[in-house]
Amino acid sequence: MINMATSSAVAKCNTKIKVYPNGKLHITSFSRNIFNTGFEDIRIKENSETEAKLYDTSNPRDDNMKRAKAKIFDIALSNEWSYMITLTLDDNRIDRYNTEKIIKPFRQWLNNMVKRKNLKYLIVPEFHKDGAIHFHGLINDSLDLVFSETYIIPELKKPCKLEIVKKYGYDVSDEKVREVMNISNWKLGFSSAVKIDNNVEAVSKYMTKYTCKNFQKIFGQSFFAGGGVNRDLPCIILIFLFLIL
Repeated sequence: MINMATSSAVAKCNTKIKVYPNGKLHITSFSRNIFNTGFEDIRIKENSETEAKLYDTSNPRDDNMKRAKAKIFDIALSNEWSYMITLTLDDNRIDRYNTEKIIKPFRQWLNNMVKRKNLKYLIVPEFHKDGAIHFHGLINDSLDLVFSETYIIPELKKPCKLEIVKKYGYDVSDEKVREVMNISNWKLGFSSAVKIDNNVEAVSKYMTKYTCKNFQKIFGQSFFAGGGVNRDLPCIILIFLFLIL
């Protein structure tokens, strides 16, 4: 809004617009400069009730979580994925509570799959209630998969057998029924892979919940991404000018 009765103009709002591949825009706008020319956020030092809700610098943990959530969402929505996966760790093969013993073989596995299978991935680590570590992620169609003889249906969160699918009135050919696959290449524990539908935005939001639910940088970082994934979105920086008395 511009007040033509005054001759004093100051920049009151900087806005960053992210442009997603599906044509959607994400607009972030503040009443002060918070974006530099490298598109990195600058912390707001002055108090503002509106800005505090959007960018709470009083709680670094919340600030970091928002950054991680935004980055995970951007990567998820900016790439093509085939499967949503879960990777668990077997106590007989590795100490699933020990981050130092997990990180090296896990990174090695990711690197091997990128080199040997052209894996593209976005993976978020998470703690079980008992403190054990497991992983959720998105991958392309590159790994060796075997049918687990279980399915996912809308009414149940966990995979179920064919008889349960039929009990709920579904046929395996129904688009709401998805096969659960196991990843043959994963040798450190149990794995599951479920083919994702065309609603990539919903899947992207689903991925961010693991960061928001119990935000911790388990391995010194909140997520793993690699195999040539697109990490950065085209951004437009706008400075709105407000005329004030």
